[in-house]
Amino acid sequence: MSPEAYLIATQQATAQANAWSLEELELKFEFNPSEEEIQKALDEQTGFIISGLSIESAEYDAADARVKLTGALATPLPTTNLRWVRVAAQGGDAGGAAPGELVELPVYLNRARKQLLCSVSMPTYGLPPHTWYQRGVALFANV
Repeated sequence: MSPEAYLIATQQATAQANAWSLEELELKFEFNPSEEEIQKALDEQTGFIISGLSIESAEYDAADARVKLTGALATPLPTTNLRWVRVAAQGGDAGGAAPGELVELPVYLNRARKQLLCSVSMPTYGLPPHTWYQRGVALFANV
């Protein structure tokens, strides 16, 4: 199965299970879920557990439970709960963050950056979005 087909299938499954349209859904990554959160996502079919992602120019900080910029070229990401969430009716982000507090990070098939799979909104934690883009922060499905 191709990664694109997998993402589309997860989106379609979420839309069908909740009677939502595909256009209402936004992709969210929840890093390092607890065993209980993983089991809940599987039991209630509210997410898709994936592993093996990596990130360039940033890292996941377990102590702060967030992604932050780093000097390291690439770092592995922890287990991730891939979730499709319904975007709020007002057109805002489902997570409640203001538009200037989010950055759209690309998710590529591999580090060659030739095949874009999707993008995902991530909080900036006070850094301007252009800083994330200048650093070339991106996620990768295969190392």
